[in-house]
Amino acid sequence: MKLWREASDRDLRNIRAIVTDLDGTLTDASGRVASLTYASLWAARDAGLRVIVATGRSVGWADLLVRQWPLDGVIAEGGGVALTLRADGIIERRYARAERQRAADSTALYRAASEVLHQFPRARLAADQAFRETDLAIDHSEEVRPPLSQKVREAITAHFIKSGFSASASSIHVNAHAGSYDKSGLSKKVLASLGVSVKAALYVGDAPNDEGAFAAFSHSVGVANIAPHLPHLKHRPTFATEGAGGAGFVEVVDRLRAARSRGR
Repeated sequence: MKLWREASDRDLRNIRAIVTDLDGTLTDASGRVASLTYASLWAARDAGLRVIVATGRSVGWADLLVRQWPLDGVIAEGGGVALTLRADGIIERRYARAERQRAADSTALYRAASEVLHQFPRARLAADQAFRETDLAIDHSEEVRPPLSQKVREAITAHFIKSGFSASASSIHVNAHAGSYDKSGLSKKVLASLGVSVKAALYVGDAPNDEGAFAAFSHSVGVANIAPHLPHLKHRPTFATEGAGGAGFVEVVDRLRAARSRGR
């Protein structure tokens, strides 16, 4: 895997959009979005790049993000729902599964979650579970102290999969949902609505729940803190940044802007 700074200007000039994870990718070690990272989102837009966040966070979070951040869309709940904001201020939603399916999914997910919480008593539902529509999140390190071990995270993920769900870990949660979708499906649909092909988009992530997007996007970058996960990923990002979290994302935007500037 090459370092991001080694990417060629010729390839980068064709990039028209960035799709990025949130936790561990835009945030720093404290879980905050630093001022430079937030400024880089504006800088990307000012450079003519479309910016979409694809996160395991809830649709409740996505509602705020798409309204108040400099974004063209938010994919939430690991690819279960996508939000875009119309010019008149109305939010449009796209779902990976039909409404009648989602109701049945929720009942089955909570049944599986109760088994997980019984088997692993230090695990807990994510703090934003009440604001979710399409998936279920188990907190392994956001508010759980000390964080659950990698072995326990893998066991929780395996339990959901054995129960017939799709499941993967982010930097803070294990997310489970019915169906076989991931972040890439609705990301492609939002990009298409913006007139951007997936070949002209770049994906940035940091965790196993970004693997589907790493596989689907021709151009992908892992921020430095993805390193511990790489041995467990079948599909890896094309490039890696030298900085971790938000600092790595700033590297991505700076390099894209420089390449576009030199191409004029």
